[in-house]
Amino acid sequence: MVIVELVVAVVLLAGAGLLGQSLYRLLHVPLGFDPNRLATVQVMAPDTVYKSDEQTAGLRQEIVRRVSSLPGVESVGLTSMLPVQCNCQIDRIQIQGRSSHGEHNDVDERHISPGYLPTLKARLVRGRLFTDADDASRPGVAMINQALARKFFPGEDPIGQRITDDEGGRPSVWEIVGVVDDVREGPLDVDIWPCGVFPHQPYAGRLFQRCGAHMPRPSSAAAVAGEHIASVRPKPGRIRRRDHG
Repeated sequence: MVIVELVVAVVLLAGAGLLGQSLYRLLHVPLGFDPNRLATVQVMAPDTVYKSDEQTAGLRQEIVRRVSSLPGVESVGLTSMLPVQCNCQIDRIQIQGRSSHGEHNDVDERHISPGYLPTLKARLVRGRLFTDADDASRPGVAMINQALARKFFPGEDPIGQRITDDEGGRPSVWEIVGVVDDVREGPLDVDIWPCGVFPHQPYAGRLFQRCGAHMPRPSSAAAVAGEHIASVRPKPGRIRRRDHG
């Protein structure tokens, strides 16, 4: 009995050591952004309430305006999906001027406001960030992460290259204007996927808007931001708040 207990104890201790090493590696995985003093609010904007593109665009503008006005808020950004969630919202792209050979180039797809990457403090590697001028009235522009640049443009400068997809059910062409560091979109224990980043367009979807804000006291400010967003009319749906450090 003593021998059995000793063997089990050794096995458990060895397992705990391996678990500790795995946990240490996960805790030190580069995120590609700064989570300190970052708070997020997830807003549901169902199309039963926000029935037009204009209403959706107005909601985004009002969210940014209200949260930006809160004391201590340094920057605000919107995204279609918060980081470290999942490799989902997949886009299938082609490189303009290249034969696809029947290949399916699946990448993460994110739609963001101009303030989103600065709010994350994500590093711009080359090119430029989005501005308010990058709207639906102008030719489409996109940013890519370094993983996408490495996979599809090895040894090349991707700035000025064009990618194509079926955005919103219609063929679209996007000129690459910037390359950003690899923000970890998926879980900590999986490889970073190539990611295409697009400006928030009216047809980017009306179900969810994710708002990120950089502030001195994220825990209390996230609740206040949620209250301010809840007072928008027409009233959005479910609101989830979270602070990241």
